[in-house]
Order: sequence, then structure tokens, then C-alpha cells
Amino acid sequence: MSSTANHDYTPVQTSDDHEMKPGVDIENRPSFDNIMASLSSSTYAITVFNTLKYPIIIYGVLAAIYSAYLPGKLIWFSYHPFFMILSFIAIVSNALLIKKIGGYDNTKLHGYMMTSALFMALFALYVIYSNKILLGKPHFTSIHGKLGVTVIIGYLALGLVGAIALHPDWGVLRTNKTVRAVHKWLGRLFTSAAWFSCVLGQFLIY
Repeated sequence: MSSTANHDYTPVQTSDDHEMKPGVDIENRPSFDNIMASLSSSTYAITVFNTLKYPIIIYGVLAAIYSAYLPGKLIWFSYHPFFMILSFIAIVSNALLIKKIGGYDNTKLHGYMMTSALFMALFALYVIYSNKILLGKPHFTSIHGKLGVTVIIGYLALGLVGAIALHPDWGVLRTNKTVRAVHKWLGRLFTSAAWFSCVLGQFLIY
């Protein structure tokens, strides 16, 4: 990971730091746009990542272990929720925070982490698919199942686009702002769907 993630966070200046004084032009005071730009800065993203990375990992690991033992003991099915939660909670969440920091090294690390998460999710998909065969049950009949397989397909497509078109070394469209924006927002959409699917599976509602 980039060494930039070790920098200290510099707080955003507030209106108290720009108290109006005689002779000071009001236009020099921080605007809402400037404040929002500061909140979106690399420094702020580093602070968020350093604050949340370990709680996310701990929560993801504990939730994965809890879900694996829901049947009462470890069985073949247990590997499905275990690796899905590790993938989409512990790894993907941190990969998104790292990408928010920006930079060459962090972009590549984001790609490596997302690829690892995808392979873990594919294994979890294989587990549930083979488990259904063993039990003689139909596949993808619930909202949880349909949403889950849709997320996997979406992640495969995004992964291919990221590796071929947006890779910082050889991506043919890595400077195309439209493609980058579509990749970002579709990634957020599929990740949100993955989290929702995890919730559905956790409570075994649908």
C-alpha cells in the first residue's frame, strides 16, 4: 500500500479560523464548495481509511465466523456465508476506502484486493451451488440467491473492465473520465446490492 496512508491528518479549517476582521474581503472566507472539496481530499480519505480499516476487518471476520456456525456446526454450506462476508465486507469495503485515497499504488492495491474478493466470492458461489445439488434443491429461487448471482456477474464485468481498460499501467481507457465514472458508480451499486444480499442471507428471510 502507498506510503501516503501514513501521513497525519490535517483538520479542515472552520469558520472560526476565518473570523471576519475589518478590511478582510468576505470572498476570502471558505465557501461550502471549498469545504466539501477538502472533505473529499486525499488527506481526509487517508484519515477515514486509517480509522475504519481495523473495525471493518474485525466486524467482517466475526460476522463471517458467526454465519459459518449458524447451522450449529461447521458443514460444507458454512463456507458459503463465511467467504461471502469476508469478501464483500472485510475486503471490498477496505478496497473502496483505499481507492478513495487515490494515487498509482493505491489504485493497483484496490485492483488486487477486488480481484481477491471476487475469487473468494466465486468459491462461495461454488459452495452453495454444489450444496444445492447435494440436497436436490433448485438454484437461485430466492431474492437472496438471485441478487447474489447478479452481483457476481456484475463484479466479473467490472473486474474485466478494470483490468483491461482502467489499469494504471496499460489500461486503454484509464484517462477516460466517463468510463471511470461509470465504473465507479456501477461498483457502488453492485457493492450495495452485495451488502443487502448478505443481510438477506443472514436473516434467512427471502
